[in-house]
Amino acid sequence: MAADRGKGNRQQSAAPLVHGILSLLIALHLAGIVAEPLRFFSRSPVLEGAPYALSLRRWMAPYVEFFYWDHGYFFFAPNPGPNHLLEVTRLDSDPSEASSRWPDRQRHWPRLDYHRHFMLAEFYHGLAVAPQPDPQEVQRPDLLARWEADRQRFLAIDRSIRRHLDEELEGRSYRLDRIEHPLPDPDQFFGDRLRLDDPRSYQVLPDAMAPATTLVAPGSPSSPVMEGAKR
Repeated sequence: MAADRGKGNRQQSAAPLVHGILSLLIALHLAGIVAEPLRFFSRSPVLEGAPYALSLRRWMAPYVEFFYWDHGYFFFAPNPGPNHLLEVTRLDSDPSEASSRWPDRQRHWPRLDYHRHFMLAEFYHGLAVAPQPDPQEVQRPDLLARWEADRQRFLAIDRSIRRHLDEELEGRSYRLDRIEHPLPDPDQFFGDRLRLDDPRSYQVLPDAMAPATTLVAPGSPSSPVMEGAKR
């Protein structure tokens, strides 16, 4: 009886410790879930995010990125932004058959395959960094160091994608373009009857990250993006 009472007492004394550990783990899990939304929705034109949100996001970065919770919240309602695609144009083929896109609703099926290619294109676009730093970045060592790190990360992802394309296309020459597909405004949709998939609504984005000023059909010879297949 005494032994049973001693065992029960030890279990009762350990219970608060177990509950405390579980509560801490649950709190950390919830902090990881909200870290990226807090950073994203506290941004402003002049700040990357609120100081408390940035601190939480940096502290939870390994956990957030392991579960891939840092995806783009801008894609969803009520104010979805433009979506982005990757277009591969073979330079040694008939122009009418030379281009393919990621994602492609006809080719990438089932839906999970389409979604994976969609996320790959958005991930690649989200990392894109201008090949030359902004003049203001040159004047500040911290900003210049950040640009250099971001540019190297983008080039690493770019090389990985190109290695895959080199194997898939068996060494043939090609051009890789980033394509932006914005939503038409109400005047274009209701007034001009512009279809959502109108070729004119797809804009080729230059490597310099300059804002597009004209609508260019994908695969157009005037595309300035990343000429050449190898780097």
